Amino acid sequence: MEPLLAFKKIFFSSTAIYVSEDFIDVAEGSTVFGGMKISLLKRFPIEKNTKGLSYVDTNVEIGKLIVKLFPKEEDRPYRIAINVPNARLILRRFSIKGVSKNEIDQSIVFEAQKYIPSLIDNLTYGFKSYVLRPGLREIVFAAVETKNIRETIDFFSENNIHASTIEPVPALLARSLSLKKNLSKKGAYVFIHYEPHNRVILCEISHRYPYFFKELVIPQVEAGKNENGLSYPTLKAVWPHIEKDVIGGIDYLRKEAKERVDEILISGFEPSADELDLSREFGVPFARPDMSFFKNTDEKIKDRHLPVLMLLHDLQNKPFLNMAPEDVVKNDLWILKKVAMRSLIIFLVIIVAHLFLLGINNAKAGRVANAQKGLAAYEGISGTISREDILRYKDTLTGKAALINTLIDKKYYLTEKLTQLNAALPEECWVDNISYVNKTSAEPAAPVLTVRGFVFAATPSSNTDPNKILEAIKQNKKIMSGFKSIELVSVTKKEYLKNEITEFEIVLK
Repeated sequence: MEPLLAFKKIFFSSTAIYVSEDFIDVAEGSTVFGGMKISLLKRFPIEKNTKGLSYVDTNVEIGKLIVKLFPKEEDRPYRIAINVPNARLILRRFSIKGVSKNEIDQSIVFEAQKYIPSLIDNLTYGFKSYVLRPGLREIVFAAVETKNIRETIDFFSENNIHASTIEPVPALLARSLSLKKNLSKKGAYVFIHYEPHNRVILCEISHRYPYFFKELVIPQVEAGKNENGLSYPTLKAVWPHIEKDVIGGIDYLRKEAKERVDEILISGFEPSADELDLSREFGVPFARPDMSFFKNTDEKIKDRHLPVLMLLHDLQNKPFLNMAPEDVVKNDLWILKKVAMRSLIIFLVIIVAHLFLLGINNAKAGRVANAQKGLAAYEGISGTISREDILRYKDTLTGKAALINTLIDKKYYLTEKLTQLNAALPEECWVDNISYVNKTSAEPAAPVLTVRGFVFAATPSSNTDPNKILEAIKQNKKIMSGFKSIELVSVTKKEYLKNEITEFEIVLK
């Protein structure tokens, strides 16, 4: 795969998969100014005889879609985001007193065990916290059995895809509030999300974190629209079956969180003018989530796909509540995006500067020829201008032409060297800084190329050892052309994001 294509796939393109009881959503997109451009957004119904899928069965269904959507392995995404099924999710909310933010990691294991039915050693979990009042922190805790998480991660790994973002649905619904700028960060909300054929996810939200959620199975109701065999009723048609639960959620927030619900957010339903009348009758404002962040897709159906779009959002940004194990997150190259971007910018600046010099190269023959014509013209001048002045002008022009010749002749085609350098470096290596000095004067100095970079897990037995990198560069004739020597001037072990890396500096002279 071409380096720039791989760079784009790793750092700018995203793929998300959302699994429900009756369908699987797949979305792809890339970062653009002010949002994400959606290139794929599709819902694939699951056959009725496969309802109640196990993790293994779910992976089989996903595997079929991967083969269908990405028949060539090189077209498959580098990473994906996927949801934790509601049926397997443990979501709890509790308070911790007298614990600072830096101490939560050590305290959460003991405190959370009081509120969950399983041994925490058997769970993979994630949590968020905020200050409720001085000395008191509110904890949002989500967990799922580790064996289920590992089955999913291993499945994608076998397909050369990195499952580095795994989030629960309530967190995705709460996360969508951040897209609506006028909502209060400390407010209380109820989110109602419909999924065909007959499921409603009800989530109470406080301080933009899920407080409580439940999945309701309702009777089949008349639907106004069909898509791929899936029906989407209006909120009014579903309302009689969920009204009591919505009222219960509002009462729960009032009693437990001491908060009044500011707004009810709805998604997944067929849009209808009845929503406004229903809102007035109920006495609490109803609103749709703001999905304008996602570009290039039908505005009318965006919120039907809200969970998968929020997975896509969190994969390209910072996950809201990631339940992927720490070792999986660390191995995702996305964490190096800032470093990689800086390296790419350095490469581009050097290449642009080199292309500028190429313009001088292309103009070389014309400039020398013009200088010679000027000299020929002045050599024939006579009259008031002295012969000494003419000869002095001739020397000046000759000097300028010689300077241009020196500038061009001593330039060692840096673009080709950078291309060859990229091929010589192992995949585990990235370049932090490149400097190139090639001064032109009456006595030009020899060019100097300095490369400073990093590698993961550098060992003497692997091609990531800086000495092996030095030898690979040394054997490349195109890189070494114009240089007389190459030296590994420094090797330093460092810790970066809790990983050991090796920094090296190589100088060519």
